[in-house]
Parts: sequence; C-alpha cells; structure tokens
Amino acid sequence: MIFGIVFYFRDNIAFCYANFLYKEVLPNGFDKAEFSDFKNKMESSKELDKIREIRQISKIVDSKKRETSYKSAILMLGGMLENRLFQAVSLYYYGAGDLILITEPRNYIHNDFGGSLQSELSQATKALQYLKVNFSIIPSLKNGAQSTRDEAFDTIDFLKNNEIENIILVTDEFHSKRAYETFRREFKKANISTNLFIIPASNKFYNIHTWHKDESGLINYTLELPKIIMFYLKSYKISGVTEH
Repeated sequence: MIFGIVFYFRDNIAFCYANFLYKEVLPNGFDKAEFSDFKNKMESSKELDKIREIRQISKIVDSKKRETSYKSAILMLGGMLENRLFQAVSLYYYGAGDLILITEPRNYIHNDFGGSLQSELSQATKALQYLKVNFSIIPSLKNGAQSTRDEAFDTIDFLKNNEIENIILVTDEFHSKRAYETFRREFKKANISTNLFIIPASNKFYNIHTWHKDESGLINYTLELPKIIMFYLKSYKISGVTEH
C-alpha cells in the first residue's frame, strides 16, 4: 500500500526532495529569464569564439543594466567541470561579474601518461585562457581543496588580500543549498563583508523535475543527502561530526 502510494506520487516526491537541495540567491536587478535566453544563444552558437559577438549585439549587457561602482566576481566551485564552467563563462559574458575565480581542487592524477591526462584545474585554466576572460585562481591552503568547506576557507583567505564586494557562486543545482550555506556560515564566522549570491548551473541531461529518471542524476542527488545531513549536524555542533 505504502509502496504503491510512493510510486504513484514519485515525481512529486522527487521534485520536493530536489527543491529542498536547491538554492538560488540573485543579485539585485538580475533578470533570470534574460540570462537564460542569453545562455541559450551562447549554447546554440556552437563556436565559443562567437560568444563575444553575442555579447556585443545583446542588449542584455548594456552597461546601464548593471552597477559599475563595485567589483563582482563569479566563483566556480570544483567538480562537474563542463556544467559549472559554461555557467560561469555565460555569467561573465552576460555582465554579471568582472572576474571569474576558480578554486584549486586536489589533483588525484599521479601518472599523467605523458601529459595525456590533465587535472581539473589544468582543464579549467586552459579553457578560460582560450576564451580570453579575466580570471584568477584561488590558491589552496592545503594540497588542493577536498571539500566545499575547504573552498570556503580558501576563498576567505583570498578575500583578505583582494577586495571584492560581491561573489556569485556557481555550482550544480543538487549542490547549491549546501554550498551556499557553507560559504554563508564561514563568511559570517570570519567576518567577511562580501555579499554572497548563488546562481546554480543547470544540467542538460536532467533537472530538479527529472533527476530521478537519469542514472547520473540519481547518483548525484542521492549522494547529496548524507552530505547535507552531516552539514546540518555539524551546524548544530554535534561532536564527532565532520562535513564536507
């Protein structure tokens, strides 16, 4: 009986769960619909070199549409490189930020087979260099960040020597709530005054409505549950709990 009810309402249950993991905080004046349209134009152009042309002809990036009295940065968190990189670049060309920041994840490649294998940081760096965008690498305080919390600590250390008024976090939808809450909590503890926003990257294969019908989506959303549980347990300062 219970199984039958769950099966019948599976789509609604899946959406509610995905929506619980989702977080979006938009900067003032940011038009999500216009940005989605701009991003679709970029994606349909196929050739990344045409992105600049799209930016030049698009009314979306009219300088009157955004403040120029402050410096904003788009912070791309490590992992799921293709989704997050395209989102970060789209936001940059849209005019949401003047700079793309990338974290320094732990490099787990011990044998690159003559350079045929590249680390995530190397791939991201080469892509951003190819696109000729303004970007900086946030150095790791450790031997590469291994968690969202590590990335938050690295960013805090970076902000101590680099004045940035606004940061837009870029990560995947299933990771967005935990990422935002982790950064918000650590920024507050470190007395960082930088305004924090988050605009999650969509996935072309699944979304918050269809994730449970895709193998990759099912894995990512399912694995996020214990992580966010550990985050909240840690938030309530329960001893012996460490979240990533």
